Amino acid sequence: MFNIISYRLSEIATFKELVRSQFIIATYKAIHEIKTDIQNTRYKSILRIDEIDFQGTFYETIRLAYVGLFHMFENYVNEVIKLPELIMGEL
Repeated sequence: MFNIISYRLSEIATFKELVRSQFIIATYKAIHEIKTDIQNTRYKSILRIDEIDFQGTFYETIRLAYVGLFHMFENYVNEVIKLPELIMGEL
């Protein structure tokens, strides 16, 4: 029982740290590189890319992180719901 709960909680904490330390930073870096490429291209007069497009990319990354976190939390809740059955089965 303790193993199930501790595993799921550590999985959630690890995912949260991964998103914060890797995904968000990588998204900011990619947005910065794209902005730099657009500023340096000779076709920038043809390209019509607004700041909203870049913020949309960032918000999509955050949304996907929340979806992943929700699924992990859902798995945790499902495991906790099954625990009474496991405890009663052991008695």
